[in-house]
Amino acid sequence: MRNAAEKGRRREFKKMEKERLKGGEGKGKKAVGSFPPLLFIPSLKTCLIFILISTLVALCLTVWSSSVSDLLNTSTSKIIAYGSIPLIACAFTYFHIWLALYMTFFPYNYIGLGPQIPGTNVGFPLGWEGIIPFKAEKMARMAVKLMTEQLIDVKEEFSKLDVDRVAREIDGVVLEKLQTVITATFEKHQSDLWALLPSDVRDELVVKGGEAGPVVIAKIMTEVKEDILSVFDIEEFVVNFMTANKELLNKVFIQCGWDELCFIRDCGAVLGGLFGFLQMLIWIPLHPDPPDEPMHPGWQSLTVFLGFGLVVGCATNYLALKIIFEPIEPINICGIYTLQGLFLKRQKEISAVYGKITATEVLSARNIIKEMLEGPNSPTLKALIRRHLTIGCEDFIGASVRPIVRSFVGPAMDSMRSDAVDAIMSDLGSTMVHLESYTQEALDMERTMSERMGALPAKQFERLLHPVFEEDEWKLIVMGGVLGVAIGALQAYFIN
Repeated sequence: MRNAAEKGRRREFKKMEKERLKGGEGKGKKAVGSFPPLLFIPSLKTCLIFILISTLVALCLTVWSSSVSDLLNTSTSKIIAYGSIPLIACAFTYFHIWLALYMTFFPYNYIGLGPQIPGTNVGFPLGWEGIIPFKAEKMARMAVKLMTEQLIDVKEEFSKLDVDRVAREIDGVVLEKLQTVITATFEKHQSDLWALLPSDVRDELVVKGGEAGPVVIAKIMTEVKEDILSVFDIEEFVVNFMTANKELLNKVFIQCGWDELCFIRDCGAVLGGLFGFLQMLIWIPLHPDPPDEPMHPGWQSLTVFLGFGLVVGCATNYLALKIIFEPIEPINICGIYTLQGLFLKRQKEISAVYGKITATEVLSARNIIKEMLEGPNSPTLKALIRRHLTIGCEDFIGASVRPIVRSFVGPAMDSMRSDAVDAIMSDLGSTMVHLESYTQEALDMERTMSERMGALPAKQFERLLHPVFEEDEWKLIVMGGVLGVAIGALQAYFIN
């Protein structure tokens, strides 16, 4: 019954993954790239809207110019100046929201005109390091905390490994290795005796060693499974791996939030245009000059353009960040529309992407095996393996090596056993590589993480990505305000 349920879950996961890939043929393929581009080929709908607006503007400046001039009591040249206000606001807001999002992820390392201020990602007088790369260690710790508390249990995952299957997977390479080790050991310590031994005796030693191999492997794997936490520290591994591979940490967040990043970037143009239109409506009645007089900069222009620049720059960045994550829980509006943070609406799809990247590029079988053999806990694992190999060699010698051979070898037996174990230990990496495929299949972390993440309550799921922005949202908002004031000052000057 348990196997049937397991197969059912696997079928459901494969179906979900298939639908995700099918539904994401457009934006999903783009997510393979590094970051949503500033300039791109818009959709047909966007092109048609742009053509319609451009046509209306052209008509206002040509065919309908007299009527528009009379209506606004100003000249055509000033109409162009007025019309530039929402256009500039639209372009500027689009750009600075994209820039704010981009600066969340890039650059990987600090770039600036002066030194980086200790403990921050900014420099003096000017410098920046992407928020996520700067907080790589902290973000990795948060990610692994989510994994171990909500998504996976390391002991549970490794319990999926079948010790007999593991032995079968490396049986061939172990037999080949034993043949080399036994031959090399005898030739080093007892070359004359080895030369005198009949070939069938030599072959018997290798065959007996091959028969003992699976037993030793099974014992090693059983103990490793029971004591996995002492030989594999998942938290330190993920933190060290992500800190050393900042681009991978970026990839996780960019691919998971690709749709949201694109939406916020595009939404910036709409918000900027609306704010710019409001700015234009306020500016026209405030302007005191007669229709034919130049528009001299004064308190009106400074107040309107600089003030709006500050407000628009800060407000649009603030809204862009908030709309991704809030509201956390879905709010039904009159049964017509469900209001929820954009990121939270795509929980199932994002979970599939997160699970895939994490399972194949971070917690892959290759990376786990390498960490166990080379990481800070590797001495514990190697001591465990050496102990079982030593016992296995003693059992092999006692059961397989004929008494007459032992009598010739004599005191050298201990040295031979030690050298044989050393030879096997020195080549663990090339042996373990043959376990990668089965281990990846057996652990099946992609499905486990995707399913469990997809089932998280909205509030817990929101904690997956929001902390990336939360502590540094004010920096992005202030940056939008500063850019807004700069653009406002230029508008106030050039509108004359």
